[in-house]
Amino acid sequence: LSDTDNSSEVTFEFSEAVTDFAEADLTVAGGTLSNFTKVDGDSYKATFTADDDSTTAGSVTVKADSYTDAAGNAGAGGSDTVTVDTANPTVTVNIVDGSLSDTDNSSEVTFAFSEVVTGFTKADLTVEGGTITDVTTTDNQNYTATFTADDDSTTAGKVTVKANSYTDGVGNSGSGNSATVTVDTTNPTVTVNIVDGSLSDSDNSSEVTFAFSEVVTDFTKADLTVEGGTISDVTTTDNQNFTATFTADDDSTTAGKVTVK
Repeated sequence: LSDTDNSSEVTFEFSEAVTDFAEADLTVAGGTLSNFTKVDGDSYKATFTADDDSTTAGSVTVKADSYTDAAGNAGAGGSDTVTVDTANPTVTVNIVDGSLSDTDNSSEVTFAFSEVVTGFTKADLTVEGGTITDVTTTDNQNYTATFTADDDSTTAGKVTVKANSYTDGVGNSGSGNSATVTVDTTNPTVTVNIVDGSLSDSDNSSEVTFAFSEVVTDFTKADLTVEGGTISDVTTTDNQNFTATFTADDDSTTAGKVTVK
């Protein structure tokens, strides 16, 4: 029995007509019994329904000495069993990398199922914040794929296995699960401002500001191209806003220009 077929008729065929046989004379394991019915003097039937989410074998037992024949002779016991698998497969999703960026924008994704499954494909996935490749497996229980984050984005990556999109070998529907990963593939930008509107012999230098869209690292004077003058080292107190001093060339009308490479 499985999720797709979780019940079965149970028949009780006695060697002769019996008396006093009732549902109370039965011991049931791994499920429940219903629709107990007398067919004739020596035949009865009922319906056994397996427990949900279980692999415990179903068992129905007639207790010894619980019934008699017409002459009062006590009856022997008897039992039968049925294999049960109504356990729904589960899955653990893991995006292996802890975070993704422009320099590392993709990660392996693993899907570890609780048992061998069938029918699991890329179509069973919902993906946010990026794209995913087809899934691959060597044993139909452990699958892998590659998630690639969207460019220029801070939307968290998420990979979700849809519930009921795959089954185990006996047809039990699988549960869903998901995993997320931090994403920052947004490229920082910078606004450069030479504060003074013009420079001359009497005022030949100006503060230059560099306002970045976010905190940056490794920004130095070496990252600048300067025309029409020279520039001092850059300084900062917060690694997002930097300043320097541009000094125009002497005896020149060449426009001053500061470029962040």
